[in-house]
Amino acid sequence: MGAKVAIVRCAEYNDKLLYDKVGEAIALAGGLGEFKGKKVLLKPNILFAVGPERPVTTHPAFAGAVSRHFVEAGAEVQFVGELRQTLEDVYLRLVKGTRGTA
Repeated sequence: MGAKVAIVRCAEYNDKLLYDKVGEAIALAGGLGEFKGKKVLLKPNILFAVGPERPVTTHPAFAGAVSRHFVEAGAEVQFVGELRQTLEDVYLRLVKGTRGTA
């Protein structure tokens, strides 16, 4: 089985628009049905702690939209950070929009 890739244009990081566009891309790639009841590791690109206005990491709104789609599909979502980032700090920054202790 080959991998499917979908590219969908999104004009801005508006939470609802981004959520809808991520959903569109997921649907084009075949959906998330196979992940129901499974643990899923989402690995955002986190080089160092900077705000979303500096495009050196995965935008929090994008990570949140992807995570939400997996959760709604019945997956148990887990995150991992890079280098010295902790799981808690990654979760707080990307999903909750706050800073942790790193």
